[in-house]
Amino acid sequence: MKVKLKQAVIRKFRVSKGWTQEKLAEESGVHSRTIQRIENDGVASIQSLNAIAGALDVEPKLLQQIESEMQASAENLNTDDYGQSSGELAALSFKHRQHTKEIAREAERVENWQSYKWPGWAITFIGAFLVVDVILMTQANLSRTVIFQVLLPGVTIGLLLMLVGKYFINLSIRAEREQKLLARLIRTKALG
Repeated sequence: MKVKLKQAVIRKFRVSKGWTQEKLAEESGVHSRTIQRIENDGVASIQSLNAIAGALDVEPKLLQQIESEMQASAENLNTDDYGQSSGELAALSFKHRQHTKEIAREAERVENWQSYKWPGWAITFIGAFLVVDVILMTQANLSRTVIFQVLLPGVTIGLLLMLVGKYFINLSIRAEREQKLLARLIRTKALG
């Protein structure tokens, strides 16, 4: 799930710590390209929001834009307004920041797994096509030579391709489940 963030506030917190985007990426466990995209577009996943908030030692809600702010035009947004005074900013413990970084890394790994679904289906289809094609080609001539040099290797390779494809599909399905569990965990941590 994507959330809208206060780009200027993130940038101000980062600069106030004397950090570059790369340093924030290192501290939060989020890729530097993601940090650049967040500061430019103001949109991030909940996992990235929590990781960045943990690295900056602020509550995630301080970095989120509320609906009334989202409706206001970007020109009217006061970039110096953090929404709360600096005395009200609650610092997160080191242990909590480390846990947040681990969750962000896990979320990124899970997102990468989800991209395996369509290649998995393609590999499975190619394997099935190879098995059917080899069987149809050798159907007319079932001599010992054809069986051992064409049929068995062709069917074996086709079945292996189908297994590899199925593995990728299962990995993608598992990633979807894990992403839902991570989102639930992050919501629980953010509320608690």
